[in-house]
Amino acid sequence: MCACKQKTHDYYAGIIIDEFGKPIEGVFVKEDLADKYAGTTTTDKNGFFKLKASTFEGLILKKEGYVTDTVPMVWHHAGETTEYSRLITEDSSKHELQKVNGRAIAFLHEEFKNKPEFFQITNPKFKPDSLFGIWMEDENNGFKITKDRYYAYGFNGNRNMRYTLKNDTLTIFKDDYYFYRRGIIKKLKSDGLEILWNKQELLRYTKK
Repeated sequence: MCACKQKTHDYYAGIIIDEFGKPIEGVFVKEDLADKYAGTTTTDKNGFFKLKASTFEGLILKKEGYVTDTVPMVWHHAGETTEYSRLITEDSSKHELQKVNGRAIAFLHEEFKNKPEFFQITNPKFKPDSLFGIWMEDENNGFKITKDRYYAYGFNGNRNMRYTLKNDTLTIFKDDYYFYRRGIIKKLKSDGLEILWNKQELLRYTKK
């Protein structure tokens, strides 16, 4: 294997966005160094920032109402290759911050003996394309589903999850095959969705 060398800038630059892809103004950007050594800046109305780099230790991103994020700049793979963050190789790469509005979601616990294939769609009662997209309960809570991704907005934990869809039943998995949340799709229209989760929690969603 050969060592891969990317061209890097002597500055950090990028666009900070929220979970819906909208730019976030006023994000405090700081090098991951002691304060007296760290460079700092904030994002503009377009979510853009540019900051002179003194090292490639990483960046800390902070804004009230969002989860503080520390972004590494360099990864070394078994001493063979080095990979750099796009924040030091490009000028307009995007980095996402999550809102601090996490809530608990009820999951069931069971180890599946016959383990399902994730993202498998079997005999769907509804056209999958009509289900794919962003569905919101309110401004902060809901989910995005594609053919290979389920993303829970507003969840207090890892928001990327796996799923299966069989007939009218959507099952999402928090931790591989052990924690799952099962929903029966009761209604699916172009602008409205109803799911009965775990046989007891009926939630209504609007398409965004």
